[in-house]
Order: sequence, then C-alpha cells, then structure tokens
Amino acid sequence: MLEVLILVMIGFGIFYMRRKKKKRINATYVTDQGEFAIKGNMDRFIVKKDDRYEFLVDKGVIIACKDKQIHKKFVYYGGEENVK
Repeated sequence: MLEVLILVMIGFGIFYMRRKKKKRINATYVTDQGEFAIKGNMDRFIVKKDDRYEFLVDKGVIIACKDKQIHKKFVYYGGEENVK
C-alpha cells in the first residue's frame, strides 16, 4: 500500500512539473525590415518591431496589436472579450 501511495505522489509530482515548465523565448532578429524582439513563452509571446509596434501572439495566432505612439494598451482583434 505504501509503495502505491509513493508511486502516485511521484506521478503527480512529474505531472505538475511538466505543466509548470514552459519554454521561455527571448530573442532578437535584425532584418532589412527592422529589428524584431520576441519575449514570452511558447504558448504566448510578444513580438516587438523597432520599439514601436507590438504584436501579442497566443498559440501561434496574432490576437492583438499595439502602436506605441498611439495606444498604451493592446487592441484585440474581435474584441477583448474573445480572449481566454
């Protein structure tokens, strides 16, 4: 009985650690079109272009953008209520 309990606890520990770990992204790319900085994790990150534009990406889809000269907050495509 004790062995089963220990195995269950180890299983829950491994499950929790896998869920907690999300690969972090922190990269900068320079191209002819400008400088792009990417920061976040694999599921949700922000792409910044030339310290003016920012794009919020969630699960591979751009869900919002921000022109830092005009807006202080992200403008969500389809409205903010559609974001989970």
